[in-house]
Amino acid sequence: MRSVFNSDVLIFVYLKFVLTLQVSTKPSFYPYCSTKTLCKRVCSCEIAPSCNLLPMDENFRQSILKFHNQIRDMQTQRSPSPSGLAVLHYDSELEEVSTCWTVKCRNEYSECFVTTKYTETTQSVTQLVLEKGQTPNIFMWLQAMEDWVDMVASDALRIIEKLPTGVESEHLNNYAQLMTDRVLSIGCSWSINDASNVLNLVCTYGPRGPLQGEPIFKIGNPCSSCPHGYSCDQIDSFSLLCKFVGHRVVISVNQSDDSWKFSTNSGPLTTEFLSNQTPKLQRAEKQQTQPIDDLTESIEDIYADLALPETSLSAEETAPPETRAEEQDPWDYMSSANEISYLSCILITTFVQFIIIVVV
Repeated sequence: MRSVFNSDVLIFVYLKFVLTLQVSTKPSFYPYCSTKTLCKRVCSCEIAPSCNLLPMDENFRQSILKFHNQIRDMQTQRSPSPSGLAVLHYDSELEEVSTCWTVKCRNEYSECFVTTKYTETTQSVTQLVLEKGQTPNIFMWLQAMEDWVDMVASDALRIIEKLPTGVESEHLNNYAQLMTDRVLSIGCSWSINDASNVLNLVCTYGPRGPLQGEPIFKIGNPCSSCPHGYSCDQIDSFSLLCKFVGHRVVISVNQSDDSWKFSTNSGPLTTEFLSNQTPKLQRAEKQQTQPIDDLTESIEDIYADLALPETSLSAEETAPPETRAEEQDPWDYMSSANEISYLSCILITTFVQFIIIVVV
C-alpha cells in the first residue's frame, strides 16, 4: 500500500499535542494536596467541559486583595469588633491552587489543598449567572463579598462567636473565610462556564479559616490580640487592622477608661521612655479628650526620634510568618507519575502520527 505524507495533518496533530501539554492547571510545586485518601481525586486539576479559565493580572490581584482588607477594616468599626484581624497578603501559590479548583466550574469548596507555606487551607467559592452580553469584571468580586456580609447582618454575634454546623455553615462559609482572624494570605482565580454563562470566583486562604463550631474571630478591642509579629500603627490605611512588622518597633495608641495608653509591639511604653523621646506625646497623654487623628504628628515624631540601630534583615525575616509544610515522602510518587504520564502522551502521539502517515 502506498503511503502519502500529509504534512498538514501531522502539523495539526503536533500543535494540538503541544497545546495540551501547555494548558496545565496543576500547581508548579508539590505537595499541593493533602495526603487524605478522599483528597487525591479532588486535586486532579481536571478542566471541566465548557469551563474556561479567565486571565488574572496584577491589577486584578491587588483589587481583590484591597476589597478583602477594606471589608475587614470596616468590621473593626462595627459591633462586634474583632480584636486581631490582620491585613491580608497576596500569595501566588494560593492562586495556583485556586486555579486548579476553578477550572472545575463547581459551586463547592475544598479543604484538600496545601502549599509549601501552609499545611491547611480553606476556600471561598461563588457562582454568578451572567446576563446575555454581560462581561465579567473586577467589581463582580466586590459585589459577591458584599453579599456575603449582608447574609449575617441580622445575626452577626451568634454566627461570629461560633460558626454554625450543617447546612447553615455551608451558606456562611464564604463570609467566615473573608472575616476570620486565622488567615494571613489569599490567592484567587476565576473561570466561566460557556455553556451556562456562569462565572466562578474562587479564593484560597492560608492558614485555614474557621471550621464548623469554631469562632470566626475573637471579639474585643481592635488591635488587642494581633498575631505574633503583627501590630497596629494607627496611622496608615487600615489603621485598626494588624500589620506585619517583624522586628520593627511600632507605637500603638489606644483609648481605654478615658485615658490614652501607649504601647509597642515589644511591650508597653514606659513614662521614662516617653520623657526621653518627645514632649508632644507627654502632652497628648494628658489631653484625654484629644482625638486620635491629632496624635498622628506625635506618633510620627516618635518614629523619627527613636534612633534605633540599623539592622540588616533577610527576606525570610521580613516576610509574613508562615506555617511551612515539610516535603513528604508519600508525595514523591507524584513526580515519577507525572513523568510516566508525559512519556505515555509522547508514545501515544507518536503512534497516532505513524498510523496517519501509513493510512493517509
